[in-house]
Amino acid sequence: MEFNLKKNIITTCLIFSLGLSVNSPQVFAQETASQDVVQKNEKKSWQDAIKSQLELAKAKLSLLKAENELWLTKNKVKTQELLDESMKNLEDAWKASDSETRVQIKKLTQQVNNTKTLLTEKNDDVILEMHSLIESSQSMLNAARAKTEANSEALKNEISTRYALVTAKSHELKAIIALEIDKSPEKAHQEMIKAERAYHQASETASEAIAKEVLKLKQQAANVKSNITANSNASKAQIESLITATELQINSYKETVEQGNEASLLRKRYAQLEAQSALLKARLALYSNEANDTVLSYLNESKSWYSSLKSKSSDELHDKLTEISVNIDEAKQFVHRKDKEARAKVSSLLEQAAEMVRKE
Repeated sequence: MEFNLKKNIITTCLIFSLGLSVNSPQVFAQETASQDVVQKNEKKSWQDAIKSQLELAKAKLSLLKAENELWLTKNKVKTQELLDESMKNLEDAWKASDSETRVQIKKLTQQVNNTKTLLTEKNDDVILEMHSLIESSQSMLNAARAKTEANSEALKNEISTRYALVTAKSHELKAIIALEIDKSPEKAHQEMIKAERAYHQASETASEAIAKEVLKLKQQAANVKSNITANSNASKAQIESLITATELQINSYKETVEQGNEASLLRKRYAQLEAQSALLKARLALYSNEANDTVLSYLNESKSWYSSLKSKSSDELHDKLTEISVNIDEAKQFVHRKDKEARAKVSSLLEQAAEMVRKE
């Protein structure tokens, strides 16, 4: 027991000292610094794209609410308020958008203004203009989603690369412990084999520029592995240098993970807005006496968005998502039977959806 305690203390000191005292290779540090600038710019652009997408989804939801008000209640005052709300959403989206998306937002903003004018003039064309407006907002949102989905894959790769590098570093630390404490070059050799594999995994998901650096690290790990049984003291110094170089690369990915967490929250919010939008479309389709298949397709769309949230939600939210999914299935049965209560069921679903967003 005393030996194990001593071993743990030495291990802790060893790991701590590696993090503080090893000199960083200058050339690698310079290359990493230039990569950092590129990565930060890419991450900022992607994060802004996510925020823009979320605000565009809010704008579409406001427009759908406005259409529902105009069609179902004929409440032009409330409709006007919702159009103003969509203008605010578009303004917020513009702040986070690239130049190409801003051009489209400007056009859509003008279209909202035209709709507001028709509403004030009590022009019968306002309903047609409102429908066109929603189609335009959906088209813009689809384009924004395509951009963020492409960049989302890049973010996943960055997180996978960082995880593999952390794994490599872990095996290297174990290799040093094997040499320093266990006095076992054989154990150290096995750990370096695992480190080499981790570098290979990192290179598979890294960007082209970073993959080149990771492959250099992999080669260094292979060299250490080959020499470790012959000269353990030299190998220890090489592993320490390798750990330092790996840490430099890992540090460049820390912001990626943080942004990944923030993006996950934004995307959860986005999915809820899309689910709510689909329910609004379902209610309007019911009141417009559209085909049952159309209503059911909107209800299925809403359920699909809610289902996409389940795997990454808290227990409390998971229960709410399960509940609303069950309620959607019940509403679908009412629609199938052409029951007059179908409208009330869908309206109740909308209230439940709005409450979930408020609590989030």
